[in-house]
Amino acid sequence: MAPRPPTSTKPNQPNKSTAKSAPLFTQNKKDKRRIKHAQLLSKITKPHSKKPKRRRATSKKLVATLDALASALPDDAKAIIKRRSLKSRPGALKRRQRVDNDEMARFARNMAQLAASADPVADVKTAPAPTQKWAALRHFISHTLEKKAPTS
Repeated sequence: MAPRPPTSTKPNQPNKSTAKSAPLFTQNKKDKRRIKHAQLLSKITKPHSKKPKRRRATSKKLVATLDALASALPDDAKAIIKRRSLKSRPGALKRRQRVDNDEMARFARNMAQLAASADPVADVKTAPAPTQKWAALRHFISHTLEKKAPTS
């Protein structure tokens, strides 16, 4: 196809901002569209170079024993853990009880997983000691949770 002849009789006069850059050819709307399309095609067709995966620096492992955790717990039985996140609204007691039950069930599942993942190679004489410690920890937490007052 032959190019279409220009419709205007004036030659294209570059304005002051384009005169400094001195383009090789004047860009009309059609040229800009072609350039944008060519850029898009080049982005699509060029091979995707994968960046190497960054690896995290290894963090220090926490070294904590059950004795250290047990010694950190307060000795007095009057230390009640209160939650202020649940507002007192109608039905708040039911909601709080449901949250308590869910937390206790989740805690029991986690404790079961932790107890199951314990080292099975441990000596037979020392096997009851960690389970007693876990039971003591479970007992402490169940007694320090805020309970719903019985209504009679």
